[in-house]
Amino acid sequence: HLNENNRPGTGEIDSVKQMFGVDTYLDTYDGKFEPGSSVGGKSLLGRRTIRAHCVHCADSELARMAETGTSIAHCPVSQLFLGSG
Repeated sequence: HLNENNRPGTGEIDSVKQMFGVDTYLDTYDGKFEPGSSVGGKSLLGRRTIRAHCVHCADSELARMAETGTSIAHCPVSQLFLGSG
């Protein structure tokens, strides 16, 4: 279970992208942040991975999760209550 917690106004995703020098938040799970690595290297993505929420994913991130068989667990009631997705 991998969680993305980007509450509006916190800038968490932008901060993580800058810190690890990646193009997308998902790249940090896909092994791209390690020196000399490329997407798909030592990846945490795959059919045994369930990511939580994923309400702020770009189309390219959703496509990469589909390609690797990564699942997403949604909780629409909590997202409706929080108004963050």
